[in-house]
Amino acid sequence: MALTYKEFYSELLNTFPKLSIFQAKRLINRALQEIYNSRQWSFLRAFGLLYSPALISTGSFNVTQFSNVAVADATAITALTGLSNPLITSRQIRFGASPPYNITAFDSGTGNLTLDRPVVETSNAASTYRLYRAYYGPPLIGVNGVETTDFKRYNSIYNPAISQYFVKLHLPGDLLNQLDPQRNQFSNPRYLYSHASSSTGTPIFEMHPHSIAAAGFPCSFQRKGIFLTNDSDVLPLILDDLLVMEAASMHACDWAAKNVARYPELKGVNWVLMGQKHKKAYSNINAADPGLLELAHRDDEEAYPQDEVIKDSYRKIRVVGTDDATGFFSIP
Repeated sequence: MALTYKEFYSELLNTFPKLSIFQAKRLINRALQEIYNSRQWSFLRAFGLLYSPALISTGSFNVTQFSNVAVADATAITALTGLSNPLITSRQIRFGASPPYNITAFDSGTGNLTLDRPVVETSNAASTYRLYRAYYGPPLIGVNGVETTDFKRYNSIYNPAISQYFVKLHLPGDLLNQLDPQRNQFSNPRYLYSHASSSTGTPIFEMHPHSIAAAGFPCSFQRKGIFLTNDSDVLPLILDDLLVMEAASMHACDWAAKNVARYPELKGVNWVLMGQKHKKAYSNINAADPGLLELAHRDDEEAYPQDEVIKDSYRKIRVVGTDDATGFFSIP
């Protein structure tokens, strides 16, 4: 039976004198984070959806140069009121040939549309506009379309309109600035470029060419993994309880070694030596005596193979993983 979060940190508290419950919980999750980061685990692979809304361009805006507020006319107000999936603040707007502006707020009563930066185009009391989605964050998951909170990277994105996967993912945004500085290409997207990060540090991407039709893009992505928070939380099935305990104990030994002079209860034990033993049990590169982490990697590889040796006409034989199949640059 799998250990619960409470059983994990309680074992640490019983083994290491003077270790606080706060520190014990922290060490358990620190160990878990290291394990998450050690491999692209199959249980952290997930599927979601990116949604592109249809272009809206009816009506016009009163645009004032160097102001970050544009005022919609009555027709535009009607077209922009009550937008969902996504909300208007998750879409972008362009006036003429301007780069996309992010929308931070919209008042349907006054027609005031607040932008993330001042308008640089010439003032125009009846400016045409294009409202669509140029930038995308983490995918939506579940029936209700909730944005994932532990997004790491995209593995693949599929475009049903052309029955093809994106050719490249996570390309540098500066490259797109050179290829299409005015963002004049509107069609079926086949590339994903980095754009920026949100205020919370969530990565934001730009599809290219820009999609202006209502469309859904099924995607596969890698999650970072979530920490244990509730006392009843348990580990993913592929991870052995002892694996996390050995890693957490390794860190706890390091804590004890640093606090021997502070707490008399910690004296009389060679915490450095104990830490080395826990470290070897946790991870040991020696193939003849692998650690629990290496054994977990093996089990996960058997369940969900990620690496295989193939022939390459240019470099003879190399190991190819998920990066090659999903648009990442390979290491020679």
